[in-house]
Amino acid sequence: MSYKKARKTMDFLADRMKAVREADDLSLDNISQITGLSKSTLSEMENKKSSPELITCLRICYTLDIKLSDLLKEIGE
Repeated sequence: MSYKKARKTMDFLADRMKAVREADDLSLDNISQITGLSKSTLSEMENKKSSPELITCLRICYTLDIKLSDLLKEIGE
C-alpha cells in the first residue's frame, strides 16, 4: 500500500471514530476516562495529527461498542 493510500485510510478512520463518538453523544473527556487515553492524544487522532496504533483503535472501538471492521467497512466503497 502506498503512503498516500495509507494516509487516506487513517484519515478516514479518524473521521469515522469522531462521527461515531459524536453520534453517541460522547465527549473526548468521556472517551478519555473510559479508555485511559489522554484527551490530547484522542484529539490529535481526530484532527489527523497522529495515527493510532491498532491496540488504541481497539480500545476506542470497545469503548464505542463497535467492531473495528464496522469502523472500516466503508473504505473503498
